[in-house]
Amino acid sequence: MELTATTVSVGLFMVFLGLLYWYSVSPFSKLKRIGIKHPKPFPFVGNMFLFQKGFFEGHQELVQKYGRVCGYYFGRRATMLIAEPEMLKQILVKDFSNFVNRMKVVFSSKPLIDSLLFLQDADWKNVRSVLTPTFSSAKMREV
Repeated sequence: MELTATTVSVGLFMVFLGLLYWYSVSPFSKLKRIGIKHPKPFPFVGNMFLFQKGFFEGHQELVQKYGRVCGYYFGRRATMLIAEPEMLKQILVKDFSNFVNRMKVVFSSKPLIDSLLFLQDADWKNVRSVLTPTFSSAKMREV
């Protein structure tokens, strides 16, 4: 077998296409591995097309079709959707120390990055320890 420039180019192009396909679908096995039901994602974009009507409608559709604990891929990022009140209470109150950080936003500027929604690690724990007594059940009853 003789190697020519054409066969080497075609071979490299096939390797490139294989690697591109692997890169586009490689993160889409996380939810299946942990047993979370989810719609089949499209390469590179995941399930972004579910949210053409809006996030609330897309989430409602997911809960109706896949159950109260399901997931989806927003781009290449795996996201779990929990619509079970007792499980949310367990995660947000009792097991808070295991779920500290929020989603990281890469392209945000200084005022937005310091907002409550995007705080990370020790900053978030500090703000939460200040805010938690404000929303206790006794104070909420007073309101």
